[in-house]
Amino acid sequence: MNPIVSPLFFYFAMIADGLNFLFALIGFLGTCAIIILAIILCFMYNDCRTDEDFYLLAKKIFKWSIVVTAISWAAFIFMPSKEVLIEMEVAKYATPDNVKTVATEIIKVVKEMIH
Repeated sequence: MNPIVSPLFFYFAMIADGLNFLFALIGFLGTCAIIILAIILCFMYNDCRTDEDFYLLAKKIFKWSIVVTAISWAAFIFMPSKEVLIEMEVAKYATPDNVKTVATEIIKVVKEMIH
């Protein structure tokens, strides 16, 4: 017998909000790191690059910060919330004929199962 709703759906629905928060936090901290490193690199560049090793390290960290921050913000933007995941699951079972009846009942059942 096949389950009506995949067990993985419940797992993803439970961690969706936590992942959204994590991506937002990483994106915010990455943005702060980019700003701070940009300021440091500007001052070091104007200071004739007195410490070449530190300058190269800061430049490398700056590049990686941009990549990680961009990925985190993209994941934050495109990661659906728990409510959207529930609505997406309900949409699989709704047809034009039974949309009102099925939609309200399935939403109630899935929300009860998650909580």
